[in-house]
Amino acid sequence: MKKILGSLLVLALCLSFFACRKAEKQDRVEIVYVTTGAGQWEDKLNPIIADYEKTHNVKVKLECYQQEQLFQNLEVKLGSKSSEYDVIGVDVPMVAGYVTRGYLEPMDQYFTTEEKNGFIPSAVTAGTWDGKFYCPPMNTSSQLLWYNTDYVKQAGVTIPENDVYHRLTWEQVVDLAGKVQRAVDPNGTNGIAGLMFEQVGRIYQILALPNSLGAPSIGTDGFTVKGILDSPEWIKALEFYKSTFDNGVSLRGVTADEVGNNFRAGKVCFLIGGTWNQAEADRSGFKSIAYCPCPAFRGYEDKVATPTGSWHFGVSAFSEHKAEAAEFVKYMSLGEGNTKWLVANGDIPSTQKGIEAITNNTDAPGYLKIAAYEAAHTAVPRPVTPGYSEYETVVNAMLEDIRNGADVKSSVASSISQLNTAFVKYRK
Repeated sequence: MKKILGSLLVLALCLSFFACRKAEKQDRVEIVYVTTGAGQWEDKLNPIIADYEKTHNVKVKLECYQQEQLFQNLEVKLGSKSSEYDVIGVDVPMVAGYVTRGYLEPMDQYFTTEEKNGFIPSAVTAGTWDGKFYCPPMNTSSQLLWYNTDYVKQAGVTIPENDVYHRLTWEQVVDLAGKVQRAVDPNGTNGIAGLMFEQVGRIYQILALPNSLGAPSIGTDGFTVKGILDSPEWIKALEFYKSTFDNGVSLRGVTADEVGNNFRAGKVCFLIGGTWNQAEADRSGFKSIAYCPCPAFRGYEDKVATPTGSWHFGVSAFSEHKAEAAEFVKYMSLGEGNTKWLVANGDIPSTQKGIEAITNNTDAPGYLKIAAYEAAHTAVPRPVTPGYSEYETVVNAMLEDIRNGADVKSSVASSISQLNTAFVKYRK
């Protein structure tokens, strides 16, 4: 009888244990994190999410999409006020537009001033609209001037000593690029460019030219372009951009999707490009690569600006689990999850402590140290405006027209007219 009672007691305890475990699982909140990176980010994010779930009574469901598909899904779901998504990956120029359409929850109640100050200034600026902080950063990006060491040696050219405090000027770089180009491709029959922007024709990189002359990309209201795009600084920057194609140092007919591969194939002497170029060179076995900080315009060395920006996190305004979503965002942007992400994906940190870790690490690669400096000191985000999509479309088209020979001032005037029309629907 005692054995039977003992067995029943054990059975009861087991049933109680499993009932508690079942109740615990039922009590776990599930949040959905939707972002880009389909086919690339899942293997990196899922282990980080699994670690988070071990210490939080939250289940995080990850959904990754291709970028354009993500944009479409967000418009459909958030546009219909669906509560299906809790945490969303936000391409940072879209912040103001999403806020204006009512898609995002402000993060000020979840992030203290001290915590916000833990991010680099450009990331906070890019994640803020109308005085409120909406989107903490996942990481950031930075650019360098890369060059083909074999070509430089073949041309007998010496790169002047330089660093982030004593930069080459754009004028010097064009001159050096022309000399190297003429030495390695004197007849122009091999299609070798002297200088190329990796994202030629795209505002992500080209806005750094007027910004490096001290000009903003848009008015402080997020809409004004008259007096900005046609300012003397913008005209000078665009004339410089055009001149690199007019004189043949930069080549027309090459798309942004081709430039990086062209550099590694020996078709570009000097390249303005992202930090990822070192990893790409390593993967492809391209050894003839070295780097400098991004150039400054002569006489404007104190105004140098570099491209920046990447993916940020947002909490859906329609989420039924905002507090849990915000806690996960904090883990992924400021906490241990962010550190794990940076290691997994090799990105540039958007936190002050991350930048300091690279700066103080004597074993960190030199190109990462330059990138960290730029992120903290010279990075200028793309324009913060609800009409970013329209701005990008119009200005990108203008840049393409100009590099293909269009008159700068008339192209600018046309773009201002188009943007003023496009922005009408956003103005209060």
